[in-house]
Amino acid sequence: MSALFPALSTALARSEEEIQESLLDVRERLGPERFEAYLNSLQHLHEDPPPEAGFGAWYLHQYCLFAGFLQAIVRYNGSRVAFRFGVEIAPWEMDRRAAELYELPAALTAEGPGALMQMRHLNVLRDHRFTVRVILPARLATLGRNIIEQQILPFARNTFFYTPGLGDPRRIDHLAVLNQRALAVLNRHLERGEIVTISHFKFQDLHIYLEMQGEHRTREILRGIIEYIHGNLKKRDLLLQLTPLSYIMLSPGATQEQILERFRSIYFQIRSLVLEYQIHLATVTETPVQLNEIWKELKL
Repeated sequence: MSALFPALSTALARSEEEIQESLLDVRERLGPERFEAYLNSLQHLHEDPPPEAGFGAWYLHQYCLFAGFLQAIVRYNGSRVAFRFGVEIAPWEMDRRAAELYELPAALTAEGPGALMQMRHLNVLRDHRFTVRVILPARLATLGRNIIEQQILPFARNTFFYTPGLGDPRRIDHLAVLNQRALAVLNRHLERGEIVTISHFKFQDLHIYLEMQGEHRTREILRGIIEYIHGNLKKRDLLLQLTPLSYIMLSPGATQEQILERFRSIYFQIRSLVLEYQIHLATVTETPVQLNEIWKELKL
């Protein structure tokens, strides 16, 4: 797993050893048959996204896989399953009138190595409910909450899955908008013989600040990030927000060295806090543009 561990987030990178240890403990708790079923469920998670799933599902699979989740379900309006991951520990399909969290067997949740727990996060947009439910090792509770709130839920909510009968014509498909805007810029400049460098700004998780200083302070930090990036844009740059901690910048005519030089001396300092962040770069020089490959190279 270590060789495949992606730089999805600083939280995951710092917790890789703990995640692996937790999964080893869980193997004993689940027993060989159920743990084998979990491993079998991951066989299709190859580095290339499944054609029928698309980039959005592949992206969510990566977070669930490398965060140590055993089962994850994304539901739309209570009962409709839009995304699933892992092995069936709790039922995939549940009556919307039933309890919001299925009660796990005591043998799986009793204190000790490998104990499991559930998390449920709800987001309401207009009159629609968007729910993420996860089963994970109890020792990964803080990490799991962080990944769900700051990465999985914002991305899933923004992209949504426009499968038959699931889409809402009032909603905006943000992934489609991202691809459309990016392709328009790329094709326009590539046709003129200009290169385009795409930058992905990936900021540290803010869960610790949310716990210590509250939601209002965290919103100030997020606003400060946007202001800092905007203050260093060139006239032809295009900035697109993927999640509150993830930003895409397209820079026609700029090389990777020029982007790094421009941002090397910039500190994202909000009041007394200096935020850690990474910049992942990809330069596009010709058509046709393979956006899925570019997003993977940028560690989205």
